[in-house]
Amino acid sequence: YLKNQWLAIHGTPEERANPRYNNKENGMEAWLVAYLEEMLHEGVYEFNSRPYIGYTLQALLNLEAYPESEQIRSLARYLLDIINMQYALGSLDLRRYPPFRRQYRRAADTALNADAHTAYMCVWTGSAIDEASSYSSFMLLAELLPYRLPVEVREWALSKPKSYFVRFGRGSSACPELYSGGPGYLISAGGAN
Repeated sequence: YLKNQWLAIHGTPEERANPRYNNKENGMEAWLVAYLEEMLHEGVYEFNSRPYIGYTLQALLNLEAYPESEQIRSLARYLLDIINMQYALGSLDLRRYPPFRRQYRRAADTALNADAHTAYMCVWTGSAIDEASSYSSFMLLAELLPYRLPVEVREWALSKPKSYFVRFGRGSSACPELYSGGPGYLISAGGAN
């Protein structure tokens, strides 16, 4: 989508005139809008996945920063806000270990800040991170791209002002995640492999 947009604006005269690179004419914009709207209703497919969340956020950050389409920018920003609010509610002091991870080989890992999402959140909240070297490229993106956390998401990520209970659905056929927390505590459950 972004490559097409770039070629339609900055490409050779032949590329600028080619409808293949016009996202409205070639159907790419309509497809991407539908895909982002599906993500709003179903969530991301690779949720709680250490390898994928960093790349999912990276793609959404690019779609929030660069498209000419205000609709795509707005959908990407809204998805970022939702994903980051889920992180805020599912973490305590920027430590997070969700109840469902896909890879059994990591079942014994008890690190609470070993994922790219924590690196992004540390940058957006102005907090320190212990394992910066593993996620420095994601931290750089968080710093350079224009997206910033909504004030409420930042506040909930840094402290839990009151007790809460939330259930995150993951589509009609998925097992939900449950989080209960408040000042100084967090309990999580749910998810199934």
